[in-house]
Amino acid sequence: GAGGAFAATAQASRNSRAALKFNAQALSDRAAIEDMLSRYTTAMDTKDWALLESVFTSDAQADFSKVGGPAKPIASAKEIAGVIKSVLGTLTTQHIWSNAVIKLEGDRASVTSYLIAYHWRKDNGMSFVTHGRYVDVFVREKTTGNWLIQTRTLDPIQGVGDRAAVFGS
Repeated sequence: GAGGAFAATAQASRNSRAALKFNAQALSDRAAIEDMLSRYTTAMDTKDWALLESVFTSDAQADFSKVGGPAKPIASAKEIAGVIKSVLGTLTTQHIWSNAVIKLEGDRASVTSYLIAYHWRKDNGMSFVTHGRYVDVFVREKTTGNWLIQTRTLDPIQGVGDRAAVFGS
């Protein structure tokens, strides 16, 4: 009777609160990961190399070989920031990311996002636009709880314009 219906409603309410708690954590994790994606692009466009370094784990690896970067993955947050600075430091840039697909797996997340990166040379007006994907692994840092990029691969889809605007002749 009524007691059974009340008990079923109470259990459904508890189940709903448990699902909401899980969803709230997942939403929080997703927002933190998306924030790091934004910090990465902001750091490059504002030439804030310390901010750029801070989005990676200290032992991070990045593979930019498909877009003209080093043939081997770059191994450390400091080196990744240094390589990006050496390529983009004198350019005016605008990096835009979108369509992040985030698969949370505890304190790790597989993340694929799309990018459009505009590059201009002030000295000669040359420009180059890269369209591509970032394929990342993020990890939750144990001490702060921040999500950081542990591995990043830039997978280009197409380039438009003159590559020499970015990479020289």
